[in-house]
Amino acid sequence: MKRSVFDKALDSFNEYMANQGCYLFDPPVQEFSSEEEGYVFLGNRNSSFGRYEIETGVFIPDGEDEIE
Repeated sequence: MKRSVFDKALDSFNEYMANQGCYLFDPPVQEFSSEEEGYVFLGNRNSSFGRYEIETGVFIPDGEDEIE
């Protein structure tokens, strides 16, 4: 995955976390994240955090369904 795509996904994730009033000490890293079918799946060595939809720029946390 391109670094620029990961960076956009991470920015969206950080914005979501800030809006929730949360902070992570062990954030997602590119090494444990992947890109598939228009999404970036964010994770680190211990956790999966959710997916970033490349087309819309929206971060969707694990456990939340997309609003249709």
